[in-house]
Order: sequence, then structure tokens, then C-alpha cells
Amino acid sequence: AVLRDGTGRESRRTLWTGPVRWPAATPDPPPVDPIPDPVHPPLVEPEDPVRPVPLPDEDPEDAKRLRTIDWTPDGSRIAVGTNGGSVELRDPATGAATRLAAGEGISVQSVAVDREGANLAEVYKDGRVALWELATSRLLSSDAAHEKGMALAFDGGGSRLVSVGKKPGIRIRAVAGGEPWRSIETEGETVSAVAASPGGGSFATSVEGGGIRIWDRDADRSRVEIPGARGTTERLAWSPTGTILASAGADRVIRLWDAATGDALRELEGHDDRVFALAFHPRALL
Repeated sequence: AVLRDGTGRESRRTLWTGPVRWPAATPDPPPVDPIPDPVHPPLVEPEDPVRPVPLPDEDPEDAKRLRTIDWTPDGSRIAVGTNGGSVELRDPATGAATRLAAGEGISVQSVAVDREGANLAEVYKDGRVALWELATSRLLSSDAAHEKGMALAFDGGGSRLVSVGKKPGIRIRAVAGGEPWRSIETEGETVSAVAASPGGGSFATSVEGGGIRIWDRDADRSRVEIPGARGTTERLAWSPTGTILASAGADRVIRLWDAATGDALRELEGHDDRVFALAFHPRALL
């Protein structure tokens, strides 16, 4: 070996000629599982995170007309509303479709399936709200709710329907019984999106411009306000656990929020145009 002293002079010495014995390697400590977060469980990343739903061969242009979606509770079908006014149920594996409403040239702004998978509701751009029985594909009711319809949602139990739009901004009524709509004043704002919590006690809305509010279902005052994202929020979706609220719209970004506090949790990017539709899978896949 070559050794050098403080002046830089070299000297060569034999330091060791015997066998080299390395100390035994210290085993790595066992991995420690992270402490689970009971409020915000981790999002499950699907093996194939972006998978287009096949479309019927006879309607290859249909993808250009899709405007709004929702899952059936068992995850076996997707409810689809189009810009042309048609409403369909589609098999996500094959794309096979069952049509409920034929296109009338008036855009379906939003579709929603209740928690039991019994009924489907839709709101049109002209403010009409229609209710269908899925088992029989029978139209149960259709009436005007707004000057301009934007979105709707069933509450967690499916017993009430919340519809939003322009004049009035928010309307609520029971699905059964034929009771009149109850209106909530929104100070002239056009409400652009709505989503109901799985438990049914709360719902979230957004107004044109991006602000988001969370309401108690039976109160006329919001309890949480979230500053607006850039541009209008087109869609809101509540996670099956009821702890996360997702928003998306004109700025092409999906945002996840703490539904209790309004705190920002995560941003998901990748769309090259505004996001018109958004839904959580029943097993919490976004």
C-alpha cells in the first residue's frame, strides 16, 4: 500500500497478507407497514388506468357525443347521456348498449343512478328532469325544474333527488309521492354541478366560476366553502367512503378534496380538453 505523510512523502508498506474476512452483513430491518389513515384510505390504482369503453360498431361517432356518465352500484354498467339527447346503459367490457331515451337534439346535461340501482334520473339543458325505472326501462316522470338544467344527483338512500341549474339554482324533492320541488336560493348564481354524499346527509354544489359548497341536505345554508378552481367546475363526484370529493371542469384538472374540511388532497392531470364527466367506481376507482 502507498502511504503519505503530512509533507506528501510516499512510503510503501505491506499492511496484511492473510485472508480477508469481511464482517457479517447486518440484515435489513423488516419493513414497517404504514399506519393506515382511517379517514382517507389510499386510492386503488387500476392495472389498466385508462381503458376506453368499446362502442357499438353501428355508431362509431358516438364517442364524440358523450357528455355525462354514472356507474350502476354493482359496477356492471355505465349510464351515458349524450349531447344529442339520448340516454343509454352500456356494458363497460363489450360496449353493448340499452337505450332508454332516444335523442331529441337537446343535450343531456347529467345522469344519475340511485344507490340501489332501481332508478335513473336525467336533466336536460332545457331544464326538464326525467326519472326512469331501470328494471322495466319505464319512464316514471318528466317535468320542468329549471330555466336551464345543469346537473342532478340522488341522495345516499335514493329517496330524494337534488337538481341544479339556472333559476332556481337548487331544487330538491322526494323520488316517490309526487311532492313539489323545494327550492334553495343561490343569490342568482347558476349552479353548474352537484354530488350527494353516500350517507345522504350532505350534497356538494359548484357555481359558474369555480366555487364549491357543501350543504346539509335539510338546511338552506352551506357548511363548507372551497375556493374556486380556475374556470367553471363541470362535475363533482363523492367517493363511496364519503370522505373525498372530486371536482373537474374547464381547467382540465381533476382535484380531490377532504369532504369534511374542504382541504385540497391531490391533483390529477392528463386531459387535453375540459372534463365534462366524472364518477367514482363503486370500489373507489376514479
